[in-house]
Amino acid sequence: MALEELFSLVKRLSEATGCGGDEEEVVEIITSELEGKAELGRDRMGNLIAKVGSGRPKIMLAAHMDEVGLIVRHIDEKGFIKFAKLGGINDQILLGQRVKLKTTNGSYVYGA
Repeated sequence: MALEELFSLVKRLSEATGCGGDEEEVVEIITSELEGKAELGRDRMGNLIAKVGSGRPKIMLAAHMDEVGLIVRHIDEKGFIKFAKLGGINDQILLGQRVKLKTTNGSYVYGA
């Protein structure tokens, strides 16, 4: 893989939405990259499993596909949103951060 292709892949993975329990966008990117190069499957927990070759030694690469995120718990009458954390987010870094909200119909709303 050329360096430019690698940068493109890292950019697509970094921009993909993948909060815990909603990693499908990340799975689609990884699957499209590995199709034809590996035997792909999913287990009951939703993990993506890719097998390459059949020889020895066997090597396992395990990596998270999910990311920390927030879930909307309440929107008040003024439009302020109350969140609950999904994963280990430090409260001190949240102030002033841009957010990408996934709506119930799958579209996105951006805010700060």
